[in-house]
Amino acid sequence: ILNGDPYCWGGTKSLNGSTDYLTPTKVKTPYKFSSISVGNRMVCGTSNGKLLCWGVNTMGQIGDGTTDSKYEPVEIGSYSDWETVESSYTTHDFGIASSTCAIRSKKLYCWGENKYGKLGVGDHGNRIVPSQVYGLSSWSKVSLGYNHACGINGSAALCWGNNESSKLGTLYSSSRGTPEPVDSNVIFDDVVTGAQSSFGLSNGSIYFWGQDFFYPENIYKNY
Repeated sequence: ILNGDPYCWGGTKSLNGSTDYLTPTKVKTPYKFSSISVGNRMVCGTSNGKLLCWGVNTMGQIGDGTTDSKYEPVEIGSYSDWETVESSYTTHDFGIASSTCAIRSKKLYCWGENKYGKLGVGDHGNRIVPSQVYGLSSWSKVSLGYNHACGINGSAALCWGNNESSKLGTLYSSSRGTPEPVDSNVIFDDVVTGAQSSFGLSNGSIYFWGQDFFYPENIYKNY
């Protein structure tokens, strides 16, 4: 983002384009952006509280109620109080897959591909519009990993989706379709998800779980 204008670069073949942009190129849009998040061949961002997305939409990851790909940013819904948005990068045997989550009025909404229940809505069905994550309404952070997600609700860290390598940090060994508390007494300020692991930040100290570390391990302590 430069002076509110989003710039992107890379290939466009997934949108039936023939041009590869080798340098940052301004996106065609009148909107001024404050944040953007890149998923698998799609992008979402916020502009003055509005939510906009574009790109490949085979799983409904754009969130506009269709599965038609979008060549330019389109506004998702009519709300103007979206606070943050995160998109994920995932590949499966059946093709391009991506999911998106965003926070509005402290409520968490997710949409797109829902393998392993990673949207947190209580089932495994894809969503083509933003759908509220099960039962909680004090969200401040969300991070999407590879088929899983974590977030901060109130003073609690929660994770959901695929639990391969114990990357949810919960008592459960299987995938979870709704947010489950991370098994720790630590109060986390932030969470970040990777491919097979997750990280939490608490008062300057860093914690890690996943890669077969079942529960959060302190890997950097802020003295």
